[in-house]
Amino acid sequence: MSGFVGIGMGAIQAGLFLPRAQEVGLPRTVLVRRPAQAEAIAAAGAIKVNIAEADGLRRFGVTDLRAASLSDAAALPALVAADQIAVAVSSVLDYPSFAPLLAAAMRAKASGQGPKAVIYASENDLDAADLLEQAILADGGDRAVFQAVDTVIGKMSRTLRDPEEIAATGLQPGAPGLPEAWLVEAYDDIFVSSLDPTRTPGGALPRLLKTDDLLPFEQAKLNGHNAAHATLAYLGRLLGLRFISDVLAVPVARELVFDAFVHETGAALRVRYAGTADLFSEVGWTAHADALFARMANPWLRDDCDRVGRDTARKLGWNDRLVGTIRLVEEAGLPAPRWRRALLAAIDATGVHLDTLATTWRAGGANRGAVTAFLTSLQDDRGPYEAWRRDLRQAVPV
Repeated sequence: MSGFVGIGMGAIQAGLFLPRAQEVGLPRTVLVRRPAQAEAIAAAGAIKVNIAEADGLRRFGVTDLRAASLSDAAALPALVAADQIAVAVSSVLDYPSFAPLLAAAMRAKASGQGPKAVIYASENDLDAADLLEQAILADGGDRAVFQAVDTVIGKMSRTLRDPEEIAATGLQPGAPGLPEAWLVEAYDDIFVSSLDPTRTPGGALPRLLKTDDLLPFEQAKLNGHNAAHATLAYLGRLLGLRFISDVLAVPVARELVFDAFVHETGAALRVRYAGTADLFSEVGWTAHADALFARMANPWLRDDCDRVGRDTARKLGWNDRLVGTIRLVEEAGLPAPRWRRALLAAIDATGVHLDTLATTWRAGGANRGAVTAFLTSLQDDRGPYEAWRRDLRQAVPV
């Protein structure tokens, strides 16, 4: 038996990867940036995770846990000994900061000092695994001894750091002396790319849903779940509501997002992927929508609109949640009036100027003519949107 190492210590690491490593008895270590966080977890030798069930909270513990900072001398030998590595950090932009350490571990593995490894990239980016692998190779890692694989993680989660909120909600801090609590939903499915047996160990973490083509599931997450989640957050800002569950209690808001999810994203994905999986059928997608919206409405998750809607520049990007979803639907030859309404709501909620968006889109490589045409068409959507927003205001006066 080899071991598991997690890089990054947030709610997904705590509530998903570490429990699975514990389930199969793998020795487990987490490597983190903040020395104080590493010290608190190392002193406890365990963490607590709060799980939002449909009818309340329960707690789960991961025990026999080692922790160190990424700069600690113990970090490299832990990675060399591991055959399962899960990266769960804020963004793919963080990869260069620890790629040299991973590259050194892969070189040691190539010299016979440790087993081959699978590295799960859990960042919410369609190219996460490729970006991580390239960063490791650029620092001299040996490609023959590891495979970075993409994941699609639909598990909603958050890290709370406000001591008053943690105390008021009865959440258990992650460890004694650690001023943060991890709150995750009970939903636990993970899709991963199929593994290349020549570059990875024989086994993998348990209960992974492997597929030869992850792209359909990545797009279902980004252009379905993520698009709906972000829209609800921006509608929450417009309505002065704090939690996603509160927004879903407003019929006008829920109807817009649910119908966009089912009739626009679902229809577009069926054009592309019908027959590849039950999810991409009308019945399968509708059942998925019903289950997802019930999960997002769970008040025990305390899904904060400000948190969900942060990082506006990325979430309103040309290929991301809202604009990317509109383009996905319209490229399938279908109209996207609800997602266009959602985009205008996001623009109003964030106060971003259209010129700023256009500049950002072009800087990211979007075709200038396509950007101009999109903005022109968006102006035509303003009238119907304003009529709809009046209905929204009447539903919850602000």
